[in-house]
Amino acid sequence: MEIVDFRPLRYTLTDQALTKALKQFTNVRTVFLSECRRVKFLSPIFGTFKLVVVLNLVGCSNLTDATLGVITMEMPKLHELYIAACTKLCKVAIHKPSGGSELSILDVSADQKITDDAIERVIMEHPMLKHLHLSQIEALQRPDIRSNQLELLSIDGCEQVSFETVIRIIDRCPNLMYLNMSDNDQMLSEKVKVFRTEYLHIVELNISAIFHDDETINTALKCMPCLRLLECSNSEFVRNPNFAHPQLEVLVCNMCYELQENSLNSLQTKLPNLLHLSCNHCDSLIRPMIVHRSLTLLDLSSCTSLLSDATHVVWLNCPLLKTLFLGHTPHLTDRELFALTPFISSVTDLNLYQASSIVEPNLSSLVNLEKINITNCWSLNQIWLDKLHLPKLQTIFINLEERYSDENSEGGDPGGW
Repeated sequence: MEIVDFRPLRYTLTDQALTKALKQFTNVRTVFLSECRRVKFLSPIFGTFKLVVVLNLVGCSNLTDATLGVITMEMPKLHELYIAACTKLCKVAIHKPSGGSELSILDVSADQKITDDAIERVIMEHPMLKHLHLSQIEALQRPDIRSNQLELLSIDGCEQVSFETVIRIIDRCPNLMYLNMSDNDQMLSEKVKVFRTEYLHIVELNISAIFHDDETINTALKCMPCLRLLECSNSEFVRNPNFAHPQLEVLVCNMCYELQENSLNSLQTKLPNLLHLSCNHCDSLIRPMIVHRSLTLLDLSSCTSLLSDATHVVWLNCPLLKTLFLGHTPHLTDRELFALTPFISSVTDLNLYQASSIVEPNLSSLVNLEKINITNCWSLNQIWLDKLHLPKLQTIFINLEERYSDENSEGGDPGGW
């Protein structure tokens, strides 16, 4: 399969140069033209590429409905089309081949002029669509999306789409599994948002940054028995939801500032299959009792009240934990960390970014530790760092730089922390 990528030439590429360049290829399957703003698509430049299956035109600001129709007419085998941030598009005039459309993935995010009618027509003319990305489309209001094939829908940031509209879409797309309905101003103004019907097909749901409370979360977990991932971040109204679900594997509730630690108790019983738990920036958490036999990732970074009491009881016991984020927790001390280490001895990645009270922590129990981030731990003793020796430790991030315990080991990306 031949891939042609023009992104390195995005600032200088013109129609003439593109036509000339494409003549060198005969078996192209994938074409990347992202951000090529000087290309106007004035001539049928793709005429010889009947076998193209992936076309990426994201950010091509000169692309119009007319030129899009001509381009897609030349590509009857097109499976994936990415035309997000193409600001001149209104109708999304994708050509429908006479033999039937094979289009399965379409991204028209941030194409602000696209209307409900345009989306409805696309779905009707391309019935094999499985992934549809409609993020941040201001003109979208009440699209009547009906599809037996659609599996993934991103409708986040569509400010005029209501909660009831989304519910109607779920009802009319029986195979929809992945739904992102976050960051929606219209839903912020709605006061009642609960799920009332059982949706067996939904496995991933993102309701972050809309007006959601404990009842919204409780009804979502109750009505979606096959749910594997729930993201319900950024809400001041989430306080003590009943996180109970037999299948849930990933729970993300970041920036829920009023989240009470009682909601995280008994997770082993309530969420027996939980693997990843992220509760960063949850400022009401002081000492949540997190005991879980299968949890592998835990993020409690920037929970500024964490460990601010003086009880010093064991609050974390996760024998399979691999990744632990405790960065920017000002009350985390050497004593607290040392008391914790026997119960998290399986940890391989430990993030202590800006843990300002750490001075000389005893990490001898963390025999599996491979990577540690101590960037901006200003109180940390340099002598301790020089003496830090753990059998599997490979990478230390300190002051945004990498220090290796083994000169031949390969380090990770500090940006991933």
